[in-house]
Amino acid sequence: MIRADGLVKHFDGGLIKALDGVGLEVRLGEVCAITGPSGCGKSTLLNLIGALASPTRGEIRIDGRPLAELGPACLYRRRYLGFVFQLHHLIPDLTLCENVEIPLMTTALGRRKRRERAMALLAEMGLEHRAGSMPSRVSGGERQRAAVARALAMEPPIVLADEPTGSLDSRNAGLILDALLARCRQLNTTLVIVTHDPGVAARADRVVEMLDGRIL
Repeated sequence: MIRADGLVKHFDGGLIKALDGVGLEVRLGEVCAITGPSGCGKSTLLNLIGALASPTRGEIRIDGRPLAELGPACLYRRRYLGFVFQLHHLIPDLTLCENVEIPLMTTALGRRKRRERAMALLAEMGLEHRAGSMPSRVSGGERQRAAVARALAMEPPIVLADEPTGSLDSRNAGLILDALLARCRQLNTTLVIVTHDPGVAARADRVVEMLDGRIL
């Protein structure tokens, strides 16, 4: 599903080597955790897979096809990816339900079907009672659960999660991880999750450890 070969990423004209010849393969439906100390290149690797940045050298293939063959980056992200970040990035002027519906606006689904899917996802996250609430009126854990629901709205084949539980207490972290893993396993979704938390990494199918821009 995901194959990265010889990935190199430099910043500041080559003074900073964030990635130094990284190779990685993640199978269809696999849950892969990427761990390592801060600054080792975990988030940079995730950003390259997500086409949020371009490698200095190297290649990424999805289903055997180079990213360049999958169309513009925005189209690739829309078709293939769901993102979950440490910060929720919800739109403050929309309700939780409306936030979850946003990715569905580009589909042929009518308004009622979009609302039904968004409500079903919020229910999976234990948020059906908060669907009409603004982000400012709910807790941080609830906002992050809504962000996970939004990432899953399009049923993407790949979900990229960058420290999705990093700013949460243990209860909310557990709720989010349970819901995310259950949904990904149900749909055979490939999940790549960057984490510092050994408890999160322990629930992955495979753990990849990084240090100084390389995979150990």
